[in-house]
Amino acid sequence: VLGSGSPRGSAEAASNIISSDSIHVLLDLSEHGGGKRHTVLALGPAPIQVSVGFQSSQGADYVQYTLSDAVTTPPEFAQHWQEHFLLLPSSALIKDFDMSLQGVKTLPSARDYTLRAQFGL
Repeated sequence: VLGSGSPRGSAEAASNIISSDSIHVLLDLSEHGGGKRHTVLALGPAPIQVSVGFQSSQGADYVQYTLSDAVTTPPEFAQHWQEHFLLLPSSALIKDFDMSLQGVKTLPSARDYTLRAQFGL
């Protein structure tokens, strides 16, 4: 998963880590803002790269899919997108401001990256 908690350092260093770990599917949670790690995607460290929760096309040929729902990305708009749609049965939006402030940012894993090692990540 590529986001604000992704490997620190240069885009090349992060890309090398992802590639050497043989990651097959890379989920981009940062989009063009947030962690500002889109440069990592441009290096193509994983064979399948997926944008998650972005309401418009990334417009980049190195992002093959977008994970969304039929309300956010109606299937009839697919012709206007660079990515293929992976549609969930319910909402894929993860932009709830209250949730991000009260939940996601307070998770222990958001503060302590050593916890990831406990799960083999």
